[in-house]
Amino acid sequence: MHILLFCLIFVFALDRPAQAQNLRVAVAANFRDAAREIADRFSFEHETKVALSVGSTGQLAGQILLGAPFDVFLAADRETPAKLIRQGHANGRNSRPYALGRLVLVTSDGTEPLPQRLMDATRIAVPNPRSAPYGRAAKAYLERSDLWAKLEDKLVFGQSASASFAAVRSGAADRGLIALSLAKTHGVDYWPIPTDQYPAIEQHVLQVSDTEEAAAFVQFLLSPASESIIKKYGYGLP
Repeated sequence: MHILLFCLIFVFALDRPAQAQNLRVAVAANFRDAAREIADRFSFEHETKVALSVGSTGQLAGQILLGAPFDVFLAADRETPAKLIRQGHANGRNSRPYALGRLVLVTSDGTEPLPQRLMDATRIAVPNPRSAPYGRAAKAYLERSDLWAKLEDKLVFGQSASASFAAVRSGAADRGLIALSLAKTHGVDYWPIPTDQYPAIEQHVLQVSDTEEAAAFVQFLLSPASESIIKKYGYGLP
């Protein structure tokens, strides 16, 4: 009887699908919604559970430096992954571009030209240039437009692009220089910042761990299967 029961349990176990593997992906805040959609599709096709950790590029890189067990890092720039490689945190792999970001101005009112909209603002939400590539792009635009010194007292810095967008949505700021992807996701009015007015925001992916699942996710991110999702959220393709 006991032998029969053991055999039945063994056969039942063989008949069950293998348990899905886990994959930890660090995602720059501007790419959160696109990453969720890509991760869902990847999970369905590869039977792999994907856990996303969202934050600013600088914040996530700091966690990797401290030993956070991420498998893949979707940064909002190319410099941060390159720095991690130099410091030996990605087994010498090259990072690769997966999306081109766009900077926009979000505001709840106003029809005047772009510089005047900024000058009329009471508070302007901007990602922190020290930790967020979109913040560095915003600072470069304001400096190139001779507006940084004039507006510096009005700037409200967020940890990431999504934090700055939340400041505009909550009323803590009446203007915001943020990622186009966030404006499109939430259906708010925005005005594009001319791309020749700030350095290109070339977002790079870095495979951090040496696993088959991590390699498969990077391959899927760079495949045509993900391109339509990336473009839907307002990004260009590299």
